[in-house]
Amino acid sequence: MYCGKCGSAINPGSTFCSSCGTAVEMTPGFSTAGNNQSKSLPKYLIGALLLGIGIYFAYTLFWQDQPRNVVYKFYAAWNEKDVEAMLACVDPKYEAMYNVGDKVVGGVVKEFTGVDIGLKDISSLLPFMYDFSKNNSNKVVDKVTVERIESEVITGDEATVKATFSSQNSAGQKLHEGIGIIYLKKFNEGWRIVDIK
Repeated sequence: MYCGKCGSAINPGSTFCSSCGTAVEMTPGFSTAGNNQSKSLPKYLIGALLLGIGIYFAYTLFWQDQPRNVVYKFYAAWNEKDVEAMLACVDPKYEAMYNVGDKVVGGVVKEFTGVDIGLKDISSLLPFMYDFSKNNSNKVVDKVTVERIESEVITGDEATVKATFSSQNSAGQKLHEGIGIIYLKKFNEGWRIVDIK
């Protein structure tokens, strides 16, 4: 309980404030013992805060950083032709090589042409990573869809995701459907794709 005049804490059973001397009014049948009106957060607010923190950690540990989610992110980036987002899903050495290549190409192009352009600029104009994606009928694959995850096996810092994929051309026609196996490894950056079969 606190003094109504100065706000100092009043000891249970006291009849006067020890700081300012103001008399503590007692209501018949009302005890100051056990009625500590602290200035802390209400219990429901603390509970909601703890629940929010728990949800955040559960999301981070159990949903976001799962090999299957890297597979979904990779193919979403593939479909958007977002090379940098794709590189964020594969072995970090490829991302590092791409970044070094960007600097080298940029330096060479600038040296000979005076134009400040790098590999990242070129790759955004020429989606070279998509040209090799042709099925048996030689039709260009425009979109790859992860239809379903068949299995996900995690052994230490390695994982294998088996999934059913379908491919479509730019007209939306289904070209192929089949099972693919994606091999992943856990790096400091999280799960990354190291091979696709």
